[in-house]
Amino acid sequence: YLEDVEIGDEVPAQVRCHTTEEVKSFLLVWKGPQGMEQPSRFHSAEYAKKEGLAGPIVPGTMCLALISQILTDWSPTAQIKMTDVIFRQVIPHNTDLRVYGVVTNVDAKEQQVEVDIYVEPLEGQPFTRGTAVVGLPPRGG
Repeated sequence: YLEDVEIGDEVPAQVRCHTTEEVKSFLLVWKGPQGMEQPSRFHSAEYAKKEGLAGPIVPGTMCLALISQILTDWSPTAQIKMTDVIFRQVIPHNTDLRVYGVVTNVDAKEQQVEVDIYVEPLEGQPFTRGTAVVGLPPRGG
């Protein structure tokens, strides 16, 4: 609830790893069978290398789904109003990721909070940074 949140509160970190099989399953849901028929940087090592990548990468929409999940896991009353992220680096398959957020603003009038979001390897610079606006109801309201 809104009253339970203060600036500086951390959205608890989750450590996740998108395996190659998870990415392929995601592509089937996201793009349908044609998503797997044509080679892409998301599932083909050969195609990814042709694009100058070390190997297949995780789709940005899959990263956004992970961000949404940590926000809704943080508060079952959360309503995601907006996300704005910058993909600073590609995310290779089978990489352990630490995903978390920090509350940077609480707006009681609008009943929402702003959260800085980070998706990073367990060691190193963030792959993705961004901001989310999350609606939280007041207690009893």
